[in-house]
Amino acid sequence: SRWFSDSVDQDTLTPASTLVFDTNQSTTYYVVYLPQSVNYHVNTYLQNIYDNGYTFESSDLRTATAGSKRTFATENLPDITGFTALSFEDTAVEGDGSTIIRADYDRMYYLLNLQLDGGTGPETVYARYGTTLHPAEPTKAGYVFDGWYSDSALTQKWNFSTSKVMDDVVLTAKWSSTAW
Repeated sequence: SRWFSDSVDQDTLTPASTLVFDTNQSTTYYVVYLPQSVNYHVNTYLQNIYDNGYTFESSDLRTATAGSKRTFATENLPDITGFTALSFEDTAVEGDGSTIIRADYDRMYYLLNLQLDGGTGPETVYARYGTTLHPAEPTKAGYVFDGWYSDSALTQKWNFSTSKVMDDVVLTAKWSSTAW
């Protein structure tokens, strides 16, 4: 706060250099409380893989003027691969530094396109980023299913236990003939 000897707009106020209280003279002084920079936190939560809950990821300490509004557009939230930041309500920064903004991120969905090569079974699966999937095995008359492959030459077998959906994926079924 500062003391001023005039009562105009605070941007044009003339600071009182010295406060002198003279009982023989009537002088009015004005106190103006100027907002200060204070800390606040933006806590990031990422959507869980297999349910719609969120798990705490990180906390970012930021600074803003007390009383200022923080909006989704002004927060400059980081891009997180595989996630999309959700909007949040405008929040005023408290002067005591207690403001915490919660920034939730939803997982992106990707297409797992299963090429059956003449077989029958699941064809398309939408999966959240980071998911490990175990689609049902397809069937094909006269053939044994040998697994899913991520390349057209059928040399790179997809391991559903360890390989995660990180982008759109095309997998092709490999078949071995049962006829000898």
